[in-house]
Amino acid sequence: MTATSALGADPVFETRIATAGDDVEEKGSGSISTNINDLELGFDSSTRQTVGLRFTGIDIPQGAIITSAYIQFQANEVKTGAASLLIKGQDTDDASAFTSTSFNVSSRATTDASATWTPAPWTTVGEQALAERTPDLTAIVQEIVSRSGWAAVNDMAFLITGTGTRTADSYEYNPTSAPLLHIEYVLPGSGSPVAFNTPADADPTANQIAELAAAGASTGITASATDPDAGATVSYSINDARFAISNAGVITRSALGTLDFETHSSINLTVTATSSDGSTANKSFTLAVLDSPEPVKFNAPPDANTAANQILQNAAAGTAVGITASAKDPDAGSTVTYTIDDSRFAINSSTGVITRSSSGTLNAQSEPTINLHVTATSSDGSIATHTFTVDVTGGSQLPTSVTLAHTILTSQWSPPSPDPTDIVYISHLGTLLVADSEVEEMSIFTGKNLFQMNLNGTLTGTLTTINFSDEPAGVTYNPANHHLFFSDDTGTKSVYELNPGNDGLYNTSDDIVTSFRTAAFGSTDAESVAYDTNRGVLYLEDGTTHSIYTIAPGPNGKFDGVPSTGGDDVVTSFSTQSLGTPSDGGLAYDPVHDLLYVIVSRTSVAMVTPTGDLLGTLDISAANAKKPAGLALAPSSDDPSHQMSLYVVDRGVDNDSNPTENDGKIYEFHLNDWLLA
Repeated sequence: MTATSALGADPVFETRIATAGDDVEEKGSGSISTNINDLELGFDSSTRQTVGLRFTGIDIPQGAIITSAYIQFQANEVKTGAASLLIKGQDTDDASAFTSTSFNVSSRATTDASATWTPAPWTTVGEQALAERTPDLTAIVQEIVSRSGWAAVNDMAFLITGTGTRTADSYEYNPTSAPLLHIEYVLPGSGSPVAFNTPADADPTANQIAELAAAGASTGITASATDPDAGATVSYSINDARFAISNAGVITRSALGTLDFETHSSINLTVTATSSDGSTANKSFTLAVLDSPEPVKFNAPPDANTAANQILQNAAAGTAVGITASAKDPDAGSTVTYTIDDSRFAINSSTGVITRSSSGTLNAQSEPTINLHVTATSSDGSIATHTFTVDVTGGSQLPTSVTLAHTILTSQWSPPSPDPTDIVYISHLGTLLVADSEVEEMSIFTGKNLFQMNLNGTLTGTLTTINFSDEPAGVTYNPANHHLFFSDDTGTKSVYELNPGNDGLYNTSDDIVTSFRTAAFGSTDAESVAYDTNRGVLYLEDGTTHSIYTIAPGPNGKFDGVPSTGGDDVVTSFSTQSLGTPSDGGLAYDPVHDLLYVIVSRTSVAMVTPTGDLLGTLDISAANAKKPAGLALAPSSDDPSHQMSLYVVDRGVDNDSNPTENDGKIYEFHLNDWLLA
């Protein structure tokens, strides 16, 4: 069989997705999204999905010999993480339009031929270059146009699945940058086409390769095809860049990509044999991936805790140092345990959390830094060691007095916060977050009840909890995972936990909100809430019982409520009646001194241990606050690198008595002689 081109070059056919509904996403649940602003190839956040692409009016005759084919995407977002995608065609003469019926995409019959795509990072929005181009799809397109029922201007569909994420423009985003199908072909003449021999593999050895095999390692496959036409020569190509194929058909490991026995124990390789007369033939070979012993190694970063690595010289046993060692053995079934070389510290053998032990002493003057050597040991016997540096601080005595430094008028913000109820420092952003549980009851409400401000009081942004809580009485923050917690004292009587999702941003579509009921353990008036970074527990102040509840996650490690509501949290409490009974509670945790700051009156803040023992009081009468309702410990606006301040929110006149009163304030008190830790 000969192939000819009147122009001296292979004819080229190109077409883009031509209408909304011809590029769709099918979720793992089977639901179909047809009106989409982008195409998430692989995973959409944490959801695996199948992308369907339907190209219409493919003007290539039945039996044409395909010499090259690919799909060109345009990057819609920067995506640089690892991704592994599998592309197949729909095995049909004329692909029908996608519908909204569940599993309409993945239920379609697919071609035997496929292409594995390990895309390079997409680093530039709007780019459509080699990184955004699929590998060669010749085998897939050839299988479709060789069907007996195929005819010119029929429609052709492709299905894309995989892991990781690459985000491309869709038709709905911009028709001019929608996915482009490029096909080069020749028309067959007379003669005999190339065909694979029997057997198609001339190498009798097992088709297998170790996952850590070096470039050039043999796979045990030698593709063998022949074109019987006199003088015809045959060359080979392969659809997976992780492998190379020689002119003799020998398949070896290339220097590209990775193999992973744990996720893909076998690989389907499609080899295309191309004759010098233009005819082609395809053959699939199955290659087994063998498990290679892989040693344990520390992750990047090796410390899963983003908090500062430091400890007070007189810290109590059990105090966290801000280090969570993190290592992994990629071998299936392997487990990792941790040990530490300094008896003054302890490490949880399974979680890697390092704390102060009850042994030895620390001295900030003679030993201001300590190098801790952590050994990770895998169940396969491999080990890895990493050195962590911990700063030892002398600390300071508890503050004995405070000085009013600044007053911030939240009523003057745009939009305003008329009744601020709590405040917390968001360390990874360097900003304060203010909650207002009453603003939705006022005519000035704009749909925002969370206010982001710089340390100097400048409003930098607004957020909302309206979708799950219309009255966020309290707010706190876990710096290790950036989760926010909101206490709600309305009908739900709940605490809500907000996980910012993969994008790490609050108030975006991938936020995950969970909750637990506080009324189930006796708190019917949830006010302020605080997170203990040393113990990983929540403190919740109740405005009616004047108690502080300590909520510790159970064995499952989640805040999911007490057993009576289906969770396994452990809850204890202590009374604050003897300290004072303000109508609004205010609570903040000090991780360095391991104490709680509690608003006990209009003029006083108490310092108590996490079990309720009084350590001292601070006089805040200089503010002349009307209804202090929440407080936060954060760097000083005047010297954020060295000094800490106490920020107190004041609701002013309650809008229950005056619905139009807009008089919210925040007071910044310098903690005298309190150095930043």
